[in-house]
Amino acid sequence: MNNLNIESSLPPCNNDHTMYISIKNNVDSDYLSIWIQGPISIIILTLGLFGNIHSIKVVFQSTINTSTTISLIALALWDVVLLVISFFHHNLYTFVLWLDEYSNNKNIFKNWVFNKLKYNPYLSACILNGLLACAHMASTWMLIYVTAQRFFAVSRPLSFISHESMSSKKKRRTSYVKSSIVKIKIPCLLSIVSAIISLPCSFEYYVDECLNSTGYVVKIVQTSSLIENRNYIIFYRSILLPILQSFGPITIISILTYKTINSLKMMMHRRALILLQQGRNSIFFSDKDKTKSLQLISALLLGKFVVLRCFPTFLEIVKLIYGQKFLLTDVADLLIILNSATNCFVFVVIKAVFETRRLKKARERQREMVVNTAVQMLRISRFIASDKSLLLGYDHEDVQTISSNLA
Repeated sequence: MNNLNIESSLPPCNNDHTMYISIKNNVDSDYLSIWIQGPISIIILTLGLFGNIHSIKVVFQSTINTSTTISLIALALWDVVLLVISFFHHNLYTFVLWLDEYSNNKNIFKNWVFNKLKYNPYLSACILNGLLACAHMASTWMLIYVTAQRFFAVSRPLSFISHESMSSKKKRRTSYVKSSIVKIKIPCLLSIVSAIISLPCSFEYYVDECLNSTGYVVKIVQTSSLIENRNYIIFYRSILLPILQSFGPITIISILTYKTINSLKMMMHRRALILLQQGRNSIFFSDKDKTKSLQLISALLLGKFVVLRCFPTFLEIVKLIYGQKFLLTDVADLLIILNSATNCFVFVVIKAVFETRRLKKARERQREMVVNTAVQMLRISRFIASDKSLLLGYDHEDVQTISSNLA
């Protein structure tokens, strides 16, 4: 802050026009608010960053097709971008306030971050507001794209695989760069469209200077004429963005999830009839476990998106109608961060847990089948020996003996 020489050149400050002011002094639930935007959000941000980076590493090492790999990596990258932007947009400022509030050295963190590092939270908020909206939309539509790929892989596996094989054959006739461009064109197109639609959000706020009550020049964030425009609030903020970021995506994801589960059930039912007729019970039970895992993952993704993405949109609409409510904004931001922090976690980590559990059950069933086969062979050998006194019928002692030998 600089001392003002010509006081009449600047208007007096109005705290109602500031975007980021001391939460402790302006919110009734100040304690909960500063904890939500401070340490709780920082913990979720940190775990989300490590989770998405780990998911990218796992996807690179997996054997899934190239298109799915690219879409999952694009989803993880946009989630990482959203988490990083959210940190510099508002979480860093609130976390610094929390550190100073609950530490013995008052203002030591604030002076170090804002004075030595020259971090301006107001300028960061204005610059990153549009990027944050773009990351929200891009991450949402990348999730739709991944869900659509899962639907086509389940409902039309032959066409999905044939498309991949044709792409691999074309690699011989085209360069590696051209083939890569073909596979990333949809993620790039979704990113460009998200940036264009979110562009007006970059002009909602601007940094201005004013004179506070102590005679110092301070920088504040003021709302532009765009966000004060009634048509902009109604048609863009209250209708277009909710449709493209929440209500439209939840409808598409719900339909794709329902169709995916139905297609999987029909396919597995036909496959089960063939396997049971052939006496391949182990494969039948393995497919049954795989179907349950896919259903649980699909239900988890759908429920997570409904709670963590649609509810923040509802809170944003309430904020626009009833004015700036810091606690509503804090809760909405926290849920959006949690959604981006767990997208690839569900696709990669939880799916791997279910797959490990399924393989463990399959091994147990295989071991049990081997034991039963060995017991039957033992009974047959006794019968061939024509020793009727040994035909006592196998019991648990035989099973335990053979199981211990196999182990």
